[in-house]
Amino acid sequence: MKAEENSSPKTVIPELVDFFTKQNVSYLLLIDYELLLQNDAFEEKKVLEVMEEKMMEAKNYERVAVILNLDSMVMLNENASDSNFGRSMSYSIQNHNLYQILLSYMRDFAIINGRRRRWMTIIAKHP
Repeated sequence: MKAEENSSPKTVIPELVDFFTKQNVSYLLLIDYELLLQNDAFEEKKVLEVMEEKMMEAKNYERVAVILNLDSMVMLNENASDSNFGRSMSYSIQNHNLYQILLSYMRDFAIINGRRRRWMTIIAKHP
């Protein structure tokens, strides 16, 4: 995928769904800010409950893929500033605790063991 052509989740997600369909995935989970809104998860405790519930559900399937929209979940911001030395870019994460939790899920989730296969795919616009 070329970054210039596929720079938003709306263009990347259909390609990922197609890929995972070809892998015979039986359960596909999209984790993004919309999921939190649908579950009224506005406080950190509720976010953690929703995440744990969804990840435990996903682990029940033999062939499962999780697509995580990282920018929307941790509120990743991009800031640009100009100076005599040129343009400088910086990035900040508003929800650092959730970011750490997501990293933990990523480390623990992926597995290839016999017939069991689990994929964790991260969508992030910023490096």
